[in-house]
Amino acid sequence: MFSNSKIKSINAQKNYSSELKFRQVSLLKILILSAFISNCFHREEIIFRNDENINEVDIAENANETDTSELDISELDANIDVNNDASELDANNDTDNIDSTDTGPTGAPLGSSCMCDSDCASTTYNQGFCFNGICMQYASDTCSSGNSSAECNPGSYCWESANNGSICWPNASEVTCAGIADDDNSCVAAPTTRCDDTCSEICNAPYNGQPLECPENAHANEDQCLCNDGFIVNSTNDGCVAEGTVKTPGSACNCDSECEGTEENAGICIYGICMQLASIDCPAGGSNIGTTTGCPAGSRCWGIGEGPDAYLCWPDCDTYSCVGECDDDGSCSPTDATNCDNTCGLLCRN
Repeated sequence: MFSNSKIKSINAQKNYSSELKFRQVSLLKILILSAFISNCFHREEIIFRNDENINEVDIAENANETDTSELDISELDANIDVNNDASELDANNDTDNIDSTDTGPTGAPLGSSCMCDSDCASTTYNQGFCFNGICMQYASDTCSSGNSSAECNPGSYCWESANNGSICWPNASEVTCAGIADDDNSCVAAPTTRCDDTCSEICNAPYNGQPLECPENAHANEDQCLCNDGFIVNSTNDGCVAEGTVKTPGSACNCDSECEGTEENAGICIYGICMQLASIDCPAGGSNIGTTTGCPAGSRCWGIGEGPDAYLCWPDCDTYSCVGECDDDGSCSPTDATNCDNTCGLLCRN
């Protein structure tokens, strides 16, 4: 028989065990319930998060769609720009839009027929003009020599004109000449050539359609005046004088009209000695001695450095009789005793 203490102890143990078991069971239930509840919340959170993810994915997809739309618009703009550029390129490449205007000289070439100065071609340094119905150009500078090409365009050569300065005369062998070739093979006006004197600076009779007026003792022959028989051209090339009245270079003189001249080299009286004007400005120091450049045969070009038309053809003492003196170069020169009338001579002492 057990004692009460023992029973009590056993009962207490039992009660404790029962309580422990209850507590253990209760705790287990609590844990299970907590786990279940937690799991439920976790699932709801997952579901909610999944829903958020789905929403985020939808938003992202919508964003992608928006980006795609923006990209499409950008690509469309780019395509438009490219198309516009291509259109502009096509327009630039379109030969119909290319300015085919010649940037070179415009107008009729040298030697062509013309009515007005504006008909003739000009270049940067050579102004075109109509010379009695033939297209010519002014030289870029004074002719360095007769028939010089340095101041002219190809196909033309520089010659001095008595009244019009340095001119590039077309060479009849190198251009299509609408006129005729002169003794230097330059293309000049033919008798039938015509021009308009209202728009051509150099348009003389008969090229302007007016009858050719010739001086005394001369007559018209097509487009030029010729001296009558027994007369020769005077020293200034503007009239005719009786033969025998004109003096050769080196002769004594008082006036220019007494001295023999040619179309290219007018006769002049220099300090009482007949000489002729050079057709060009000869180089200083007579560097063209021994040639007829600028002067007719029998004279040489020298400058005197004073007075008008200071480039002269000095007569050679070997060719002409000299009333002056022969200098160290063999040219006929004035002396202190020779002089002329300064009212009609080019260069005379007062």
